[in-house]
Amino acid sequence: MSGGPQVSVVMGVFNAAETLSSAIESILSQEGVPLEFIAVDDGSTDASGKILDDWAGRDARLRVLRQAHAGLTRALAEGCSMARAPWIARQDADDISLPGRLKAQWERARKSDAPVLVACGAVWRSPEGYDLFEARPPADETQMRRDILEGGKTPCAHGALLFRADAYRAVGGYRTAFYFAQDLDLVGRLAERGPLASLPDLLYVFRVSPRSISGRHRARQEAFRALIRQARAARAAGRGETAILRKAEALSAEIRRSRADGAGDDFEGCYFIGGCLRARHPGMARSYFARALRARPWSLRAALRWAQTAAAERRGRGGSS
Repeated sequence: MSGGPQVSVVMGVFNAAETLSSAIESILSQEGVPLEFIAVDDGSTDASGKILDDWAGRDARLRVLRQAHAGLTRALAEGCSMARAPWIARQDADDISLPGRLKAQWERARKSDAPVLVACGAVWRSPEGYDLFEARPPADETQMRRDILEGGKTPCAHGALLFRADAYRAVGGYRTAFYFAQDLDLVGRLAERGPLASLPDLLYVFRVSPRSISGRHRARQEAFRALIRQARAARAAGRGETAILRKAEALSAEIRRSRADGAGDDFEGCYFIGGCLRARHPGMARSYFARALRARPWSLRAALRWAQTAAAERRGRGGSS
C-alpha cells in the first residue's frame, strides 16, 4: 500500500453554511483510513467559502476548489477529476458520516471480489434532529443490481457511496449532461461493469429538509430518469447514446439558464417530513403540515393531516378531542 491517501472524499458545496462544519468534521474525524478531502465550492454566496478556508487552514487533508455556480454534477465531476486515491467516497454538505463509515467501506472494497461500488445504510433525520426512518441497501448483490438496472433505484443515499476510482473513470464518471439524477446515471454504469457490495450498518445520516424532498423539480427529475433508462437500453443493445445525451444536456442548460433548481414551494417536503413524524411526534408533525398548508392552502390532504395531528397532540396532553 502506498503512503498516499486510500480514499478521496468528494463534496460539492452550495450555500450550506448552516450544516457545513458538521459535515466536514464528520469526515476529518474518521479513523483507520488514509484520506484526502476535496470540497468544490459551487459559487456559494453565503459563508460557505470562509468555512471551507478555515477548515483547510487547520487540516491539510482538505483541499478547496472553486467554480462559478453550475450545479452539483459539475462540482462532483471536477472534484473526482482531482482525486488521487484508488477509492472515491461521496459526502454531501448537509449530511454526516458516522464514526467508522469510511474504514468499513474501504475494508469491504478491498476484499477479493473487488466490488466497483460499496453502499451502506443511512438514517434519515429531520432538521430538528428527529430520526425519520432507516434505509439499508439490499444484502443480496443480485437484488441490488436488479434494483439499479431494472428498478431505476440507487442503493443508498448519494452521499453514502464509495466506488473504485478506476471503474469510475472507465465508465466516464459523472456526466454533466445530467443536472439531476446524476447518481442514478453513474451507479447504473458502474453496475454494468462489475460486482456490487453493501454494508447493512447505519453509517450515514441523511439530513432531510423540505427542499431535499420536494415537488419543485419532480417533472425534470423524471425526465432525466427517463433519459437514463433510454441510455441504458441503448448501451444494452450496442447503440450509441449521443442523441440521448444531447437531450439531457439541453434540459440541463434550460435549468441552468432559469435557475429552476431553486424554484417552487416546499409543499411536498413539508408533507413528507410531517408524515414521518406523525406517529411519534404529532406536535412537530402538525407544524410541518401547517407549513405545507401555507404553501398550498387548497390541499385537502394537508388539511386532513393537520387536523389529525392536532387532535393527537391534544389527546397526548390529556385535553378533549
